[in-house]
Amino acid sequence: MTQPTYKVFEDEDPDILEELKKFFPDPYRWLDTPNDRLWGERPRDFIGTDKEIRVRNLLRRLKYGIPE
Repeated sequence: MTQPTYKVFEDEDPDILEELKKFFPDPYRWLDTPNDRLWGERPRDFIGTDKEIRVRNLLRRLKYGIPE
C-alpha cells in the first residue's frame, strides 16, 4: 500500500492493510465487499486515492467505539 496523504495517529499503522488486519480475520474479503457506509462502494476502490481517509475513519470508529 502507499503512504497516506492524511495524518495518521500515533497508534495507527500508516499501511491501512495492517490496520485492517487488526479488525478483520480476512481483510481482503472486507476490502472487496460493497460497504453501505461508503455509498455501496468497495473499500478497495478508495485505497490509494484521496478518499482513503474515509476507510481510515471507518476503522477509527470501530477502534474507538464511535457510533454513526
